[in-house]
Amino acid sequence: MKKRILSALLTLGMVLTMLPVSVFATDYDNDGNEDVAYADGTYYSTLDAAVNKVKEGATIELLQDCELATGFNKTLTFTGGHKITINKQLTSDGEGWMCFGLYDPNRVLTFDGVEVEWNSEVGTAPWLMLSLSGTLNVTNGAKVSFTVDSGSTGSRNAIYMNAGSSINVSNGSTFEIHGYDTDGKEGQGLQLDKTGTAEVNVTGGSTFLIDGTNRGYVNSPSIYVENSTFTVQNCTSNASNGGSFTAVNSVVTYQNNAGHGLSAGKVEIRNSNFTADQNGYYGIYASSGFLVDSTSTLTVTRNSSKGDFAGLKLTGGVTDGKIEKDAVVTITDNYCSGLSNNGKVVFEEGVDLTITGNYNDKGTTSNGGGIYNSGAAANLTLPSDAVIYNNHAKTAGDDIFNNTTSTITFSQVGSGWELDDCDHAIDGWYDDSEGSRWEADTEPYHAVEFTAFDALNGMTTVTRLTALKAAHGVEPIDPGEVPEDTWETSKSKTATNLDADYQSQVTLSLPAESYKPSVDVVMVIDVSSSMKETDIAEAKAAANAMCNELAGKDNIETKIGIVTFDKEAHNLTNGLVSIDEARTAINSISASEDTNMVAGLMMAKEILSSGNGTDQYLVLMSDGIPTYWVENGQITSKTLIRYAQDRITELSRSPAGTEPEGSAPDTEVMSMEQILSATDWDSDSNEWKQISDTGEDINPDCKYTNIQKAAYKTAEYLQEEILGQYSVKMVAFGTDKYENNAVYQYGENLCDWIGAQSGVSYFKISKPGYGGEAGELTEAFQDIANEMVYLVDKGTKVVDKIGSGTYSGTEYDFDFINSLDALTLTVGGDELDEEELIDPSYTDPYVTSAYGFGPNVNGTYQFVLNYYEKGEDGQSDECFVWEINVPVEVGKKVQLTYTVQLTNPKTESGTYGTYDADGSEGYDGLYTNNEATLYPVDSNGVPGQAENFYRPTVSYTVGTVSITPADITIYTGGDGYDSVITDVNGDQVETSAGTGLPTPGFYIELPAEVNNWLIGQAAEEDKVINDEGDVVVDLSKYLTFTYDDGQGNTRTWHLERYDNKEGNDSMAYNRYIYRILPAEVNSEEIPIRLQFTDDDGTFMTSDDFTVSLDELFHVYDMTIYAGDLNQKLVKAVLTVNDAATEYDATVESGELTVRGVTDNGTHTTDVVTEAPPNVTSVTAQVGENAKFYINGSQLEVIDPDDVKLLVDSLVPDQNNTLVNSALHKFDAIPNDYDYEARYLDLVDTSNGNAYVTTDDAVVVYWA
Repeated sequence: MKKRILSALLTLGMVLTMLPVSVFATDYDNDGNEDVAYADGTYYSTLDAAVNKVKEGATIELLQDCELATGFNKTLTFTGGHKITINKQLTSDGEGWMCFGLYDPNRVLTFDGVEVEWNSEVGTAPWLMLSLSGTLNVTNGAKVSFTVDSGSTGSRNAIYMNAGSSINVSNGSTFEIHGYDTDGKEGQGLQLDKTGTAEVNVTGGSTFLIDGTNRGYVNSPSIYVENSTFTVQNCTSNASNGGSFTAVNSVVTYQNNAGHGLSAGKVEIRNSNFTADQNGYYGIYASSGFLVDSTSTLTVTRNSSKGDFAGLKLTGGVTDGKIEKDAVVTITDNYCSGLSNNGKVVFEEGVDLTITGNYNDKGTTSNGGGIYNSGAAANLTLPSDAVIYNNHAKTAGDDIFNNTTSTITFSQVGSGWELDDCDHAIDGWYDDSEGSRWEADTEPYHAVEFTAFDALNGMTTVTRLTALKAAHGVEPIDPGEVPEDTWETSKSKTATNLDADYQSQVTLSLPAESYKPSVDVVMVIDVSSSMKETDIAEAKAAANAMCNELAGKDNIETKIGIVTFDKEAHNLTNGLVSIDEARTAINSISASEDTNMVAGLMMAKEILSSGNGTDQYLVLMSDGIPTYWVENGQITSKTLIRYAQDRITELSRSPAGTEPEGSAPDTEVMSMEQILSATDWDSDSNEWKQISDTGEDINPDCKYTNIQKAAYKTAEYLQEEILGQYSVKMVAFGTDKYENNAVYQYGENLCDWIGAQSGVSYFKISKPGYGGEAGELTEAFQDIANEMVYLVDKGTKVVDKIGSGTYSGTEYDFDFINSLDALTLTVGGDELDEEELIDPSYTDPYVTSAYGFGPNVNGTYQFVLNYYEKGEDGQSDECFVWEINVPVEVGKKVQLTYTVQLTNPKTESGTYGTYDADGSEGYDGLYTNNEATLYPVDSNGVPGQAENFYRPTVSYTVGTVSITPADITIYTGGDGYDSVITDVNGDQVETSAGTGLPTPGFYIELPAEVNNWLIGQAAEEDKVINDEGDVVVDLSKYLTFTYDDGQGNTRTWHLERYDNKEGNDSMAYNRYIYRILPAEVNSEEIPIRLQFTDDDGTFMTSDDFTVSLDELFHVYDMTIYAGDLNQKLVKAVLTVNDAATEYDATVESGELTVRGVTDNGTHTTDVVTEAPPNVTSVTAQVGENAKFYINGSQLEVIDPDDVKLLVDSLVPDQNNTLVNSALHKFDAIPNDYDYEARYLDLVDTSNGNAYVTTDDAVVVYWA
C-alpha cells in the first residue's frame, strides 16, 4: 500500500489535522481502492492488511463492512460499528486455526460495537475455529456470531477455551454460536481444554445464544449472567457439561436439547426467570450447590424423554440446597421423575411449588414420578402448600418415592386437586408401593391412606421406604347404583322423626334391618385321576368341615349342593338340600379320572339358579388341569389321530388328554393372558393328526393343544356364566405338586387366573407330601364357611358426616349428641357394654371423644366410635368413624344407634322437611347426615368398594293448626247429618228422619303467633271481641284445608260459621264454631266423615240407637274419619291479601253424648209464642223474642222454628227420684190420687235433636 503524502503547505496541513476522522471514510488509496479500516493514523483498504500491520494493543476502526481472512494473535480492539465477515478458516502460530492468546494469555480481543459473522470454511474440516487462551470481549452493542457446520464444512468446535480464557459479553451486546448438521458429529459451541478453567460472563443487557451445536459448552466453564438473556437450545447432544452457573436478574433458557439442559456443579438463580424445557436428559443437574432466591422463577418442563434422568436433579453433593420463600418453581410434564434428589435441599415455606404431570417409565425400576428422593444424604423439605399430584411412575410412588435411608418432609394434600386417572377429587396420600399400587376404581382395590401428619401444622417427616400417590379412597357406590358384577353389602340407616327437642335417633345396621339371611352353597369338587385316595379323603374332610361350620351359625337358613366332576359332572345331592343331606352326599365321593371343569360349573349354575338364597356361593376345588369341556351340549376334547406314512391310512384314535405336554413336561407354557388374547379359537380344529412313526403333525388347522383349548373354554364359560353372578371361592389344591412341569403349570395358571378375577376369593393349598400338611384344606374350607356368613370382617369402618346444609333456601345444622348415654350398640339384639375412652387424642390429635363397645381384649374393643367435632383433619365437617374390629355375621345384626339434634330450628310457622325414615324415597330434605359411607373389608383383609348408605330425612312443624269437634249432647230421633261412619270399614250409612245425628261443629285453633299475626291483618268486619275481651277472627274468610297425596287424589274444604244466619254473631264458650263444607270431587260433593268410638274402643255400628231401659245414654269419642286419605297430608292454608301460608293440621277429638228415649211413640210438640187457646198436648210457650242456644253454649240455633219440645215417658222405677221429688210437693193430695209424669226437653229437630236452651222463661201447658 502506498502511504498518502500530504501537501507541504503548512496552512493546508493544519486545516486537515483539525478535521474529524469521519471525513476520511470515503478516502481512497493511490490505486483508487476504498479504505475499510483505520488504525494508528493509517488507512487500510483491507482488514487483513490492518491486522497484519498494527501493533499489539491497537484499535482498528472499521470504515465499512469488510471481510477477514487472516488469523492473528495479538491484542486488538475493533470499533466503528461495521460488520466483519469471516468465511475462511483463520490460522495463526503455525496451527490450523486461529490461536488467540497463545503464549500470552493476557491478550485481549475486543469487538466494540461491531458485528462479526464468523463462518466455518467449506471443505477444510477444521478441528476448531478459534483457540482462545486470552480474553474475548464483546461489548457496547457488538454482535459476534459463529457458525459451525459439521456437515458441509466438517467443523468440530467453534471456540476452544484454554485454561484462564474468558468470554465477556457486555453492554447490550450479542454473542451467538449456531450449529448445523451436528447430529452425531462433533460440533461443539465452546469446549474447554481443562475442567473448570475458563469463564463466560454475560452482563449489561446482553444476549448469549448457542443454537443447534452438538454440545453447547463442554468441560465445566464458569458462567455468570447478569441483567441479560442466556439461551442454549436445539443442541444435538448436551447443552452443557459441568462448571458453575450464576444468573442474576436475567432470563435463562435451556430448551430442545437432545441431552442435558443445564448441567453444572453449583447453580445460583437470583431474581431471574429460568426455563429448562424439552431437554432429552436432565433439565437441570446440580452436583455441588443449588440456590433459587425469593425473586426468581424456575420452570422445568418436558425433559428426560431419552432416558432415566429427571426434570431437576440434585445430587448428594448438594449439601445446603435452598429455594427461598416466594420463589416460584414449576416442574411439570417431564418424562421421568420431576424432581430427583440425593442431597439436602429445603424448599422454604412460602415457595410456590408445583410438581404435576411428570411420568417416570424409564429404567429397570421406575420410581417416583413426581419426586424421587434417594440416598443416605437425601433430606428434602417441601413447603406445606406444595402442589404435587397427577404424576406417574411405572414401578412405584406416582407422586412421591422416598427410599429406605432417605428423609422427606411434606404436607397433606391440597384442596381442589383432581385425579387425572378418573377425574375424582383427591382426598389424601395413599400407599403406592411396588406390588401394592394404589387402586380405588376397579377391583382388586388397594387404597391405604397415609395419615401420619402433625396435628398442628399438617406436616410429616418420613425416613423409610415410602411410595405415595395423591389420590382418593375407594369411591363409594351410591344406593341403587351398584354395578352388575358387584355385590352390595346389606346395610341400612334409619332415623326417627324429630321430637319436641328436635332430636332424632339414628340407627346404622349391618346387615340391613329388614335383611333375613339365607345361603345357597354348591361345592364343585374335582375327582379326576390327579386326585389320589389321600387327596379325596382330604377333600371329604374339608367339605364336611364346611358343613359343620355352617351348621353352627345362628339365624341363617343354609342349603347345600354337592357336585363332583371327572369327564362329566355328577349331582350328588340332586339340587340344594339340608346340611345333613349334604354330609351324606360328601361321604359318597370317590376318585375317578379325566377333568371337565366346565361340566361341573354348568351343573353348579343349574343348581344355584333353582335356589332363592339371599347369598349364593360356588366353591370350586381343583388342580385346574382340564382336558375336556362342553361344546354344543356335548362333552368334547381334542382327538389324537395317528396315520401311516401314506398320511391316509388311519391307525388309531384316542383322546388327546394332557398330550403333548405330558410327554414333554419342559414345553414352553402359554400364559392365560396369551390364551385369552388369541382370536382364532373358533377356527381351531379338534383333530390332532400325526404320522405315527415320526410324530409329525399334519393338520395345520389344529393350532393349540388340548390343555390349552380346555383352559380357554373353561375360562370363557366362567366369564360368561359364573363370574359376576355368584360369589366364587376358588381352592387350588395341589397345583404346585410338580415344579417345571408344563401340565401342572397350565393347571396352576388357570387356578391363579380364576383367583385373580373380581369377586373371587382364592385359596391355594399344597397337597400333603408335596409341601402341604394334612388338615390345611379343611382349614381353608372352614375359612370359606366363615366368609359366607361374614357380612364384613375386622378392619371395616363407617364414616358418618353429620347433616348440615340448605333446604328450600333455609340453612339447617345437626349436632351429634356427644354423650355415652346417647349411644347404644347391639349385636344380635343384645346390647354391648360401652365405655368412654380416656384421652383418645393421644393416638389421634383430631378426635374429640371416643367410645368402646364390647369386651376390651388387649386394649382393643370389638367396636370403637371416634367422634370428630371438626372432622378427621381438624378443619372440616363434624363426623364420626365407627371402627369394626371383629367379623360381622349376617345372622347377627350389628346396630349402632346415636342421636343428632337440630341446632337451628326455625321460629316461623310452617313445616320444614319431609320425613323419610330410611332415605329410600330420595327426598331433598333435612338430612340427618350429609354422607354415611361403609368401607368394607372382606375375610381376606382386602378392602372392597366403598358404599354409601341411604340418607334419611326428617321434618318438623312450627305452628300446627288443630281441628277439634265440639262436644254436643243430642236425643235420638232427630233429622240431621248424613255422613256418619257406622261400621269398622268406614262405610257410609244414609240417615233417615228420626235417626239423624247433628251436623258436626269444629273449633279451629291457630298457633298463638299465627293468631296474633292474623288479628293484625284481618279486616275489621271479620273481628269481634268476646266476653273475655279477646279479639276473635272469623276464620271462614281466611282458612281452608287441602289434601294432595301426589297420586292425583286432591281435596279442598272450606269453612262456614256454624251459626250461619244473617244477623247471628254467636259463639260457643267465647269461640266460633265452624262447619267444614263438603269437598267437590269429580262434580260430587264429599262431606266430612265422622268416626265414633265408645269406651271399649269399637266403632259405632249404627246411628239408629236402640236404647234399653238399662242404657238411657251413651258417650262416644268423636273425631274426623280419614278413610283412605293419609291424614298427615292434610294441610291448613291461611290466605291473607292473596298470600297463602301452609301449616300442618292435626285432628283432635270431642264427645258426643246420645240420650235415648223410652217411648216408641216419643214425639215432639211445637214451641209457641202465645198461650194456646185449646191445649190438646204438652205444649211449651216462650216469648216472641226468645233466642235458642245449642246445648248450654251461646251458639244460636239457625232456625228457631225447628226447636220443639221433646215429650218422653219416664223410666218406671219406684225409686225414680224425679217423680218422688214432684210428689213431695203435693202433700194434700189424697191417697187415691193418680198422676202422669213426662220427660220434657227442648231440642233442635233439624240438627239431630240436639238439646237447646233459651234466654226466656218457658211455660208448659198440659192437658
